[in-house]
Amino acid sequence: MSQAQKLEASQWVPVTLNITYLSYTGGDSLTNPVWEKVSTVDPTKGQDTRPECIKDDYLKFKMYNQGDHITGGTKCSDNETDDIEFSWGLSDNDKKMYIYGLFSLLKQDANGLLQDPTDDKFSFAYPGQVKDADQKDITVRYTMTFNKK
Repeated sequence: MSQAQKLEASQWVPVTLNITYLSYTGGDSLTNPVWEKVSTVDPTKGQDTRPECIKDDYLKFKMYNQGDHITGGTKCSDNETDDIEFSWGLSDNDKKMYIYGLFSLLKQDANGLLQDPTDDKFSFAYPGQVKDADQKDITVRYTMTFNKK
């Protein structure tokens, strides 16, 4: 069974979100960035600190690169719908993944890496930007882990 078929065969619950802060170590950042891991922040610390509105959510990866974010009964905002559609795909021998339109969870269209896929869980790591104390953008790596429902 291919990795895409494994994703399509199950429903996936978001369980952790880690932010890794990165430091630029040389090279032309527009063409050949070289990054070094500086620190990792794990907001879960062994507890379920997910927002209540995320705890009943899950993703369905469907055929033809379509997907649904089922938001469950507890909504994160008044205008959140029950079913948020997104697109997804795998490339580079199932090492790379894209997820577009899943702003409710990822906050952006994301191209990243499929990490540690098993029959029961996988992680998706993708770059993003956050503001530092001086309100300057810094690059981070988000890693969201999903468990089979």
